[in-house]
Amino acid sequence: MGRLMRFLRAVLVVLTVALVLAGGLSCSNSDSVETKVNFLSSWDAAKERAASDNKPIMINFYSSTCPACKQLDTYTFSSNEVSTFINEHLVPIKRNTLTSRLHQSYSIKYVPTTVFTDASGKEIDRIVG
Repeated sequence: MGRLMRFLRAVLVVLTVALVLAGGLSCSNSDSVETKVNFLSSWDAAKERAASDNKPIMINFYSSTCPACKQLDTYTFSSNEVSTFINEHLVPIKRNTLTSRLHQSYSIKYVPTTVFTDASGKEIDRIVG
């Protein structure tokens, strides 16, 4: 578990730097932004893939009315380097807090929030904002 924690800390550093850089950019007016991250839509499928691939899960909690969430999609999840890293090392899933109840399991109060879990869904760490 020590290696996993060190790995996730490195992921958190990379994502935090990307979020800080994205914060300095203007917000897109587009409601529909395509990312290069291969987000899954099913929580059960994410847990199955995480178990079979021996990878942690990254849950991106967002809302469709959140400007910072749109920036995250536009500038961070559309970055070749960030998306390649996430797609290779994590099982990414995206959940809208306005239409999904999964956020209640993790006591999500603010969006965007990114939660990292093991294959069973046990939280390892999170990035808020």
